[in-house]
Amino acid sequence: MKKMMMIAMMMTIAISASAITRTEARVMTDRMAYDLRLDARQYNEVFLINLNYVPNSPHKTSALARVLTPRQFDKYVALTHRPHVAPVPAHHHVHAAPAPKPHRPAVAHRTGAHRR
Repeated sequence: MKKMMMIAMMMTIAISASAITRTEARVMTDRMAYDLRLDARQYNEVFLINLNYVPNSPHKTSALARVLTPRQFDKYVALTHRPHVAPVPAHHHVHAAPAPKPHRPAVAHRTGAHRR
């Protein structure tokens, strides 16, 4: 019984991890439409691909290759396969380095002249 529960739980996790909502698919498609300048037909097909495939899967990439022009596909690959920089958490404030002190020319002081 425990084994069946464990399998059911693992299947649920796997399905929920790969599922994407319509809103997420729409956001992804809107971004791609902006970056790749999709026409209306491409937009609808890309939306269905984003909705039905796991992000960054080989199946999704091959489906997009059939919909996009070669130039659009090359740009898609360049945008999605670039090295990612870890995002800075919203609560983390990035502080700039302090400004360097201005350079002051050397001035010769007379000994004892400053005290009278």
